[in-house]
Amino acid sequence: MTIIKRLSGSNEEISRILYEEQLQLSQQNLDVEEAVAEIIETVKQDGDQALRDYTMLFDKVEVAEFEIGQELIDQAFEEIDPEVLSALKNAQANIESYHRQQLETGFEDSPSEGVVRGQLIRPIERVGTYVPGGTAAYPSSVLMNVIPAKIAGVKEIIMITPPQEHFTPSDFGRCQAGWCGSDFPNWRSPRCSCSGLWN
Repeated sequence: MTIIKRLSGSNEEISRILYEEQLQLSQQNLDVEEAVAEIIETVKQDGDQALRDYTMLFDKVEVAEFEIGQELIDQAFEEIDPEVLSALKNAQANIESYHRQQLETGFEDSPSEGVVRGQLIRPIERVGTYVPGGTAAYPSSVLMNVIPAKIAGVKEIIMITPPQEHFTPSDFGRCQAGWCGSDFPNWRSPRCSCSGLWN
């Protein structure tokens, strides 16, 4: 719900109100930056244990293993609604055909003797993709992140998604992780998962 605040008064009074609100927002941003910096530093020092501690703190979920095993992915294919699976596969085909047309091959030529020029295009070796899923599931996030990376030739793709109380990500999320080619689907708290990927 969007709330619109109506201001009244002289230009000086309105300017003062806006300035004070900007100061409050700036302080809030500083508070967030400090909290994020602390999380990143803790994850650097304590590794996976820090991620487990933060997941329990923020999401109230105890996580023993981060990686989603093949067994759960296989189970998802058995449980998912066939119509939903068909729709996702159709979306996958459309996304693949689109992004394949974006591939660039680079070039090399020699416009004159002793001169060689060109452009080398190569994929990033490893990428991390974040898939929202705390309050709702967004299957398009898997498709739109993982498929282009695979087409580009990324060798290792790590997918992270928030853990649930019942410790089971959505069926279509697991299915997509399996067939789209995410190498290491994980569930991690969104508040600390990115720092986990960096470290």
